[in-house]
Amino acid sequence: MLFIFSACQGESNPPADLNFETYRQKIPGNEIDFSMTAIQSANTQHGDFWMATTETTWDIYRLFQFQGIADTDGVTGPTTPYVPMDFGMGVDGYPAISMTHFAARQYCRWLSNRTGFFFRLPTEKEWEHACLAGEKTKWYFGDDPDELPKNAWFWENADDRYHQPGKFSNPFQLYDMHGNVSEWVHDGHEGEEWGRIAKGGSWEDDAEDTTAAARKISKPSWKMQDPQIPKSIWYLTNAQSIGFRVVRPRNPPPPEEWASWWNADVDAILKIHQAQMKGDR
Repeated sequence: MLFIFSACQGESNPPADLNFETYRQKIPGNEIDFSMTAIQSANTQHGDFWMATTETTWDIYRLFQFQGIADTDGVTGPTTPYVPMDFGMGVDGYPAISMTHFAARQYCRWLSNRTGFFFRLPTEKEWEHACLAGEKTKWYFGDDPDELPKNAWFWENADDRYHQPGKFSNPFQLYDMHGNVSEWVHDGHEGEEWGRIAKGGSWEDDAEDTTAAARKISKPSWKMQDPQIPKSIWYLTNAQSIGFRVVRPRNPPPPEEWASWWNADVDAILKIHQAQMKGDR
């Protein structure tokens, strides 16, 4: 398995009173961990934060995906998919893909429950700040698209597939902020299933769709091949370039506010999830 990560290695699971630095986050109960990079906020609304050094990989996501009903709070993980959700592109060390915005938020809930720290999706402003590493250009390396093949996986060089993290990093030592897989952010049309935002572009996008400002907006066609009725609240069968990475605020909100970042805000999704918690598929 491939786990790569920032050259600056801090302590695992640092208490809040330690220095604000990059560290490796352990997941209790197994040997898997991952790197969290310290990012100063530059006046983003929620202050300084740690961001996952890479996109969430299958190695970690599958711990959540196949958990069943969690012992910590009784919340279900995803239902079993009908097809391998890597679509033949690889699992070990590769970025997880094709999860819904709701599924990514439930992963954040699961990770928070497992570690005791508050994890969530980044806001769009946090994501763009981390991507550009303080620059005001289209990409973190400048405005010249001819430089993109040396800095990102996209349609020109990706060979029609995603790639393991570790080749392309920005000055904050965050990997694949441009290209590889697009990344969910928290922002979007609240209260609606569609209209959620993914950032950064992907292996299947052209250069202009990998800039820091570019957006992918979720739409019903991303579930077109889903055979279920109603369609899955967990999987996007036709969005094979959508993934995510997590953030952990340096100064988290009170615990009673955490669920507002995770809970279903669409009635139809909430009803399906409640039924699944009772044993329905």
